[in-house]
Amino acid sequence: NAEITLEANPDDLNTRYLKELARTSVNRLSIGVQSLNSYYLKLMHRRHNEEQAISSINHARRFGFDNISVDIIYGIPGLTIKELNSTLDKLNRANIQHLSAYHITYEENTVFDNLKNKGLIIPISDNESYEQYMAIIEWAKSNDFIHYEISNFGKKSFFSKHNSNYWDQVPYLGVGAAAHSYNVHSRRWNIDNIHEYVRYAEKGGQIYKEEQLSTTDRYNELLLTSLRTAHGIDLEKVKNEFGEDKAQLILSFAERYEKSGYMVLEENSAILTERGFFISDRIISDMFVDK
Repeated sequence: NAEITLEANPDDLNTRYLKELARTSVNRLSIGVQSLNSYYLKLMHRRHNEEQAISSINHARRFGFDNISVDIIYGIPGLTIKELNSTLDKLNRANIQHLSAYHITYEENTVFDNLKNKGLIIPISDNESYEQYMAIIEWAKSNDFIHYEISNFGKKSFFSKHNSNYWDQVPYLGVGAAAHSYNVHSRRWNIDNIHEYVRYAEKGGQIYKEEQLSTTDRYNELLLTSLRTAHGIDLEKVKNEFGEDKAQLILSFAERYEKSGYMVLEENSAILTERGFFISDRIISDMFVDK
């Protein structure tokens, strides 16, 4: 009953490829649609258009894939709520089961960073970003998508098992170049150069680097992953693993953020609200400890 996901762009999923893929154990597709608006697709230097994106979903369903996730990007300069909802509605009509919505980032040497540096686009305000984020949340509620993690929305029984394991701190093993592994007390990452990876593996050499996690690391990691989810962080679990003082520390933060509408306390768990999700990086970093 394993979930086996293939990540692909719409232009990769032609009928010939999907036919071959249907013969494998892959049972979930994650498609990088990003947008169904031709202007923004060109801005992002994407190779596909709206028709190709929708066709890739329809073809995938025709070949038996009934667990389909798509990625979209919001916060793009110039994007309106109407345009965002149009993309979401078209994807819903294509009968997707899962949506991942990510805010645009301006990492060095990326398309958007270069456009920003040339003055061709101007990043939108936090208020505009918040309005778009809330529009996605409201759309999800209206269309039976459950908001189970900051950036992820799924129909019932279609949450991503793979990503949920990360957020629930389930140990995992990464295989291949650049893959990461985690076992609660340590994390490791494999050599990212595929040729070096193969060369070291063939010689029986060490193909990864490893970091041992201190108690402080594990505590901060629990904050970082648990507070991303709709079920939040379990104070009883914190008490059992890190002591009463840490549970009380989280409780004090939760009570403070609850007054501002960013967090709630339910059934002995501290949970970020939708408003809290939007500024989660700020809240979680505020809750981190040094020792």
